[in-house]
Amino acid sequence: MRPDAPIGGTLSDRAFREQDATGLVAFRVILGLLVGVGALRFLTNDWVERFFVKPEFYFKYWGFEWVEVLSPGGMHAAFVVLVGLGACVSLGLFYRLSCLGAFLLFTYVELIDVTNYLNHYYLLSVLLLLATVLPLHRCGSVDSWLSAKRRGEPSPPLLLPTWLTWLLRLQVGLVWFYAGVAKMNGDWLLHGQPMGIWMASQTDTPLLGSLFAEPTFALAMSWAGCLYDTFIVFFLLNGRTRPLAMATVLLFHSAV
Repeated sequence: MRPDAPIGGTLSDRAFREQDATGLVAFRVILGLLVGVGALRFLTNDWVERFFVKPEFYFKYWGFEWVEVLSPGGMHAAFVVLVGLGACVSLGLFYRLSCLGAFLLFTYVELIDVTNYLNHYYLLSVLLLLATVLPLHRCGSVDSWLSAKRRGEPSPPLLLPTWLTWLLRLQVGLVWFYAGVAKMNGDWLLHGQPMGIWMASQTDTPLLGSLFAEPTFALAMSWAGCLYDTFIVFFLLNGRTRPLAMATVLLFHSAV
């Protein structure tokens, strides 16, 4: 369907209506940067040595006890490869192969030890797997430019079906919403834990350090975190509240 077609129509018509793909291209670029820059941080901060070389025992995921750590050189090489794969995903170069390789290698690294688990890492694995099968390289990528050049055609316009945006919003929204639901328990809402443990280790933080030492502040922040994760998706989906909601998202993640 043409991008200038009427907004109305059936749900199927709206889903397959092509729209400006700038946001989807930006998503692909940022996804690759998360992989590449994240792996580079592990290398430059010596975290590969700390988490994957020095430990003598690794806690295994149920069903993945067979996953073994590589040699020290192998683990460092794995993170170097992740830097390259992340760059290829961002550029849209050998896109599907790069996405699949990044998913497999990143997920392998995360399966080595349960103690390294973060819900953000889980989400990144899911998004990489999803991106592998989505045509996010169809425009605004090195692959699309090379393909057009081989055919002697101009680069394709920045247009992709609307359903791609819907699917990615759904995936991120579900993880975010259920992060709030997971906090609806006694530890979070009655005892302010594990927020209290984290804040107790940050009492030397300028300005807020004294507040971090207060159990009531940890409890208040636990409630705030639960409510925020549960409802922020709905504010992001609403055009009127999106700017303020996005500002809080950026503020929160830059602060932590």
